[in-house]
Amino acid sequence: MNHAAATERLSINQISVRSLPFDRAVETLVRAGVGWIGAWTNSVESYGVARSAKLLSNSGLRVSSVCRAGFFTGKNPDGGGLDREANMRAVDLTAEIGAETLYLVAGGVRDDKDVIGSRRAVVDGIAELVPYASAAGVKLSVEPLHPSMCADRSVVVTLDQAIDIAEHFDETEVGVAVD
Repeated sequence: MNHAAATERLSINQISVRSLPFDRAVETLVRAGVGWIGAWTNSVESYGVARSAKLLSNSGLRVSSVCRAGFFTGKNPDGGGLDREANMRAVDLTAEIGAETLYLVAGGVRDDKDVIGSRRAVVDGIAELVPYASAAGVKLSVEPLHPSMCADRSVVVTLDQAIDIAEHFDETEVGVAVD
């Protein structure tokens, strides 16, 4: 097996090297022969979106996806609730650094404890974001998380639930991220 060819097809999610600032993560992955990075919005923003785009372009490292936007239920354990402007900035960031896919984290169960209603809020939130993302050339991907995260981070905890949500939309605009 040609290991160089294998690593060129490999994508490492930036959370795997979270202790490294963005530029060091890019440098490390390029040196290791990795072809792709799954970038995180906060890291790219900290380094600077335009600087990140230039660094990636110069390095040859491609971006498989960007994590994350969403929290459509209004529940975000990192603080705040649904932030439509932050979601649009995440779309812009994704397009600017040359990625085609933006991962969505649904948001936790709303305060009314209505899980079904919370999932409907996710569909409604994605429907609101789709035209903006589509115009930017960015595909949205629903990412199911571990069931232990249902209360505060994501009411989408199974692959079936993610698929059910994605099926509300054109497959060229919304898909599913399996991590």
